[in-house]
Amino acid sequence: MKISKILMPAGLSLVLAGCSGGPSPFSEELYQAEEHLVRLELSEARKVLSEVRKKDTEMPDRYYQNSIRVHLAAFEFQQALLELKRWQQATGVQRPKERTQILIAWLKHFSEYTDLSIRFEALKALGEMRDQSSKDILMQNFEYPSRTVRIVVCYAMALLGDKERALTYLMERARYGSLKQRALSALFLAELKDPALIPVYKSFLEDPENSIRSIGAAVLADLKATDARTALLKILKESLDPRMKMTVAHALVRLGEDKHIEVIENTLKNHLFKLDAELLLYDLGRFSLEASVLERLDELDAESRFVFMRSMIRHGRQEKVRELLSEKLGSLTGTAFEKKMELELMALVGTAEDLDKLEVHMSSPFEEVKVVAVKTWWQIQERLNASSPAI
Repeated sequence: MKISKILMPAGLSLVLAGCSGGPSPFSEELYQAEEHLVRLELSEARKVLSEVRKKDTEMPDRYYQNSIRVHLAAFEFQQALLELKRWQQATGVQRPKERTQILIAWLKHFSEYTDLSIRFEALKALGEMRDQSSKDILMQNFEYPSRTVRIVVCYAMALLGDKERALTYLMERARYGSLKQRALSALFLAELKDPALIPVYKSFLEDPENSIRSIGAAVLADLKATDARTALLKILKESLDPRMKMTVAHALVRLGEDKHIEVIENTLKNHLFKLDAELLLYDLGRFSLEASVLERLDELDAESRFVFMRSMIRHGRQEKVRELLSEKLGSLTGTAFEKKMELELMALVGTAEDLDKLEVHMSSPFEEVKVVAVKTWWQIQERLNASSPAI
């Protein structure tokens, strides 16, 4: 049964952690609740725990552990997080391990959805959370009849350290797949930013599609692959697409060919591409353009806003980006794609003050937004934990 296969291990670890150390208050009642849970008799377990809760006394850890297990078994993940918050408040002890177990269980649940966009986001999140316990469910999804799902599974497996098989499949799809498959595989390979893959990234420059060549140009610049300059110069000379020429010029400047910035500067004169040129120049350090772009931020599509705000973060403007994202995420307007992009950025700049705000998006009517909100919540908390001094 799927419940016992996916959720019960996390629940068992929660309860077993509190089953030692001798008798505790309500031992008999909690034992009954645990017996009901083992048999997945959730209604009965709830009744027992409800009676325990009515007692006017401090609840033992086993109460919270079993209450969380009930919510997990019933796929009530937000309620499980709420119960965890009550547990932490009652004891004054933060419980990151239990929180991560709940979030992982939630994502594993999403990874079984038939909706491909939701399944895709969940599998991607499991890889980005580096959860080794997810390998089995990832490999099961590799058998799913969708190349898009297989591609994201391989990306997740690469992040979990299983690179040999994963990279082989991604490189094959990046070369021989449909346009969508080539672009997605190229994007995931580029996300890895692996110096060992520089020859693969250079091969992207030979693709007939500008979108894939752009991915190659950007990652090669990220990795300071100066031996790619000849191939980039060839594209700059032969391409008739103004955006492609600017993208290549941007990469060349980042690789030390400063003279090619004039390609972007000259495009400023074309009103159709002026904003694109300003974004690239800002990324290259033309900070005087920030105010101009911010005035027209709502004119940008979600992807362009993402690129601009990521540039702002690289240039040390984290607080301004956080301010902008707080406003955007505080609004109920916007598409699912826009919210996903905003949440991905918030993962980079969010603080403890933003965690409660994210819970709104964990209740989003868009399931794929819920997935990204769960991942973002975890990423912010992990970053905060890493920056905290060890006790």
